[in-house]
Amino acid sequence: NNVVQYFFDSEDDEFSYIALELCQTNLKNYIENKDRYMDFNLEKIDILKQITLGLDYLHNNTIKTIIHRDLKPENVLFSFPDKNNKVNVKLSDFGISKLIHDKKTSYTKTGKSGSYGWIAPEVWEKDKKLNRKIDIFSLGCLFYYVLTDSSHP
Repeated sequence: NNVVQYFFDSEDDEFSYIALELCQTNLKNYIENKDRYMDFNLEKIDILKQITLGLDYLHNNTIKTIIHRDLKPENVLFSFPDKNNKVNVKLSDFGISKLIHDKKTSYTKTGKSGSYGWIAPEVWEKDKKLNRKIDIFSLGCLFYYVLTDSSHP
């Protein structure tokens, strides 16, 4: 699917370790250095579709809803080509993601919610209940970023 694969985690007295799928580059690097990645053979519509499928998986196809809360070009990765030379686009970096339990559709904001410039306006409102719409706002910013070859709305 279009979410970076998690393999396992471990910890010792000083550190936590997480083993994740290794990817080749991120969306920011890809857009700004397209000539380096000509072999990817991806159209803009393919990139946007795969990002959207990854977000749909987080929002709708898991036992619990996951709100990413930090969608930005650096958190969209490109896999290494598979045996058919296909590159997949994957969402990554779930460090500030929010898990919504028990069929709830919103949560009260706590802590950090994303990276400046990619955050939905309602995140800045005090005591605001937040939901999946904050990811949709960031997704729109990513669409603009891809379609304009790195401009930001």
